Amino acid sequence: MGIRRIHHDRLVYFPASAGLTGNGQVIYPISASTGCVFAGNDVQMPGCQKNVDDIVEAVTTGKELDGYALSLADLQFCTANLIRIAIEADV
Repeated sequence: MGIRRIHHDRLVYFPASAGLTGNGQVIYPISASTGCVFAGNDVQMPGCQKNVDDIVEAVTTGKELDGYALSLADLQFCTANLIRIAIEADV
């Protein structure tokens, strides 16, 4: 079964076998940080400086990076989700 995620006004679908060949070998060795945000991943863990640099560059330039363009609204959407979770946790 695949994973479905509603991202603002579009539905993104990733089949369970995404990124694998028929014999289970990985096609894509790393993920694109911009693609992760586009797909609705609010947090990238463990993350690295390149993740930060790629996301900041994509938002500030407005250009596609690794195949995905991000807006400030995309980043704010992820941030709002994290804040919402923190409030709901009420720890």
